[in-house]
Amino acid sequence: MDRINSTGMSTAIFNVLFGIFNNGVDKMDKQSH
Repeated sequence: MDRINSTGMSTAIFNVLFGIFNNGVDKMDKQSH
């Protein structure tokens, strides 16, 4: 149970960080054009 829970948590955190990173790249793209 604990292992599954921590893996799900890591995936969720990774997805959030990845989303923030993509948002930042998107904003930089719009500024440079």
